[in-house]
Amino acid sequence: MLTQDELKELLSYDKDTGFFYWRKDRPGMKAGTKAGANDNGYVQIMVKNKKYRSHRLAWLYMYGEFAEGMIDHVNRNKKDNRISNLRILNTAENTRNSDRPGLGNKSGMRGVIYAKKNKYKKWKVSFIINKKHLYFGSYEDLEEAKRVCVAKKKEFNYYPSESNKENDA
Repeated sequence: MLTQDELKELLSYDKDTGFFYWRKDRPGMKAGTKAGANDNGYVQIMVKNKKYRSHRLAWLYMYGEFAEGMIDHVNRNKKDNRISNLRILNTAENTRNSDRPGLGNKSGMRGVIYAKKNKYKKWKVSFIINKKHLYFGSYEDLEEAKRVCVAKKKEFNYYPSESNKENDA
């Protein structure tokens, strides 16, 4: 397992930009070169023949240990690895912070679904907070349902991030 000391020997980390730089020359790279490559939206760095996501290395670099839980990017930008943009969340909190609605969701917004089995066939607004299913009504107009959903998410601080999104779609 990689230690903080080993990491600091190989790489330097700029907490204000979130970038890592190689401390020593490596095959094909000079000291001072930015480390990392894009992998599925995240920055990955190969250290001691193992790939690590940059946000996990930033946590190790700053706090001396790998994070126990999930590391979330507060601003939802997977490439922004500034330590001020990283925090530990549980699975439920991290899921709420996602932009993606569930599979089969036609509204484009998490919390708004089309209730086709309902005889009224309306857009239903609901989400789960602290293991409680909260229901906020059914609407004929999708845009109205989205407005209600955004307002209720703000009211209940649905997003664990510091800034609630105005338009979730």
